[in-house]
Amino acid sequence: MTTHENFIKFVIFRKKTRLFRGFPFCGKTDTMKGTKHGDGGSFMKRNTIRIASIQLAQKATKAETYAHIRALVSAIPDGAADLLMLPEMWNGPYESRLFPTFAEPEDGPSRQFLSALAKERHVYLGGGSIAEREGDRVYNTAYVFDREGRCVAEY
Repeated sequence: MTTHENFIKFVIFRKKTRLFRGFPFCGKTDTMKGTKHGDGGSFMKRNTIRIASIQLAQKATKAETYAHIRALVSAIPDGAADLLMLPEMWNGPYESRLFPTFAEPEDGPSRQFLSALAKERHVYLGGGSIAEREGDRVYNTAYVFDREGRCVAEY
């Protein structure tokens, strides 16, 4: 499989994994207590985090890329993943010279798409990163959304 093909990789991490220390579903927090999902369990009871890592080839337009991501995500059974992860700079070509062309304002269409997707699928979503414009500067910005579509982290 080449890096340009689409695939979804499922990874399971145990709660003790340092990588996820501090995430709301990795420790004892009141906000996640009893949270239910597809299999009727909870993060605390299962003691694992199921991650679907989605790789994709960008399409000609952002609208086509959004539709393509929706199709890939719809192939994931409900409750099969707690966290969906998208790749870096997924909403445009990964070429530095094109970042300004594809850059969006902070609350642009890609961020709104990610928020809606997290809420629709009722999963945490790591939105990879997108080119974000602030004034005359362009940043490589990453977002994380909770199950309700709220942005809970930005870097």
